[in-house]
Amino acid sequence: MHHRWKVHRPPYTGPEILSERKDRARSTLSRGLVEFVVIVVSILAAFGLDTWWDTQVEIRRVRAQLETLHTEFNTTREELSGLLVRLESLRTAVAAILPLVGPDTDVVPTDSINYLIDRSFRLGTVELKTGSVQALLASGDLVSIENPLLKALIAGWPAEVSDLRAQTRLMEANRELIIDDLHDRLPTLDVTHHTGQMDRYPRSSFSVSAEGFQRDMRMEGLFANRGMMVEDTDQIVAALHQLASHALQLLQAELDE
Repeated sequence: MHHRWKVHRPPYTGPEILSERKDRARSTLSRGLVEFVVIVVSILAAFGLDTWWDTQVEIRRVRAQLETLHTEFNTTREELSGLLVRLESLRTAVAAILPLVGPDTDVVPTDSINYLIDRSFRLGTVELKTGSVQALLASGDLVSIENPLLKALIAGWPAEVSDLRAQTRLMEANRELIIDDLHDRLPTLDVTHHTGQMDRYPRSSFSVSAEGFQRDMRMEGLFANRGMMVEDTDQIVAALHQLASHALQLLQAELDE
C-alpha cells in the first residue's frame, strides 16, 4: 500500500502577489488617512462656525447697545436744548426784576411784576435720563467699545448729569426761600400752583402787590443770588449739551463702521 504524502507548500509569494498586497495596504492606509482628515476638518469647521456665529451675535449685541445709547443721547441733547431756552427766559426775567427793586424805583403794574416773578421761577430739579448708560456700565460691557474717547465720555457721563441735578436743586431751594420770604413779608401773596409744577402752567402763579415787592430790599439780594445761579446752571447745561453732541458724533462713527 502506497501512501501519498501531502507536501504543505507555503503560499506562492511571487512578485505580483506581494505588489498586490502592498497596494491593498496602501489603499487601506490612504482611506484611513482621508477619513481622519475629513473628521479633523469637520471638527475644525464646526468650531470655526461656532466662533463665527458667536462673533456675529456679539457684533449685533454691541450694535444694539450703541443704537440705544445714540437714541438716549439724542433725546438728552434735545432736552438740554430746551433747557437752554428756558434758562434764557429765567435770565431775562431776573435781569428785568433787579432794577425794579429799590426805595426810589417807579412802581410798575402789578401784572408785570407777577409775570416776571413767575417767569423767573419756572425751573425745577432737572433729572436727565441715563438708563442706557447706567445699564452699560453696570453690565461691564463698556470694554466692548473700542473708541477710547467715547469710552471715557460714557464713563464720566453720570457724574456730569449729577452736577446738573445738584445745581438745579440749589436753584429750587433758592426759589422756595424767596417764596417763603414773600409769604412772611407779604401775607396777601397768593400762589396758585405748587412751585414744583410751575413749568406746566402757561399763566402766572402769583398775585402780589407790586409796590410791596419793589420796596423790599431783601428781594434784591435774593434775586441777585438767583441770577448768579442761573448763570452757573447755564454753563453746566451748555457743557452737557456739547458733550452730548460729541457723544452722538462718536456713536454715529461707530455705527457707520
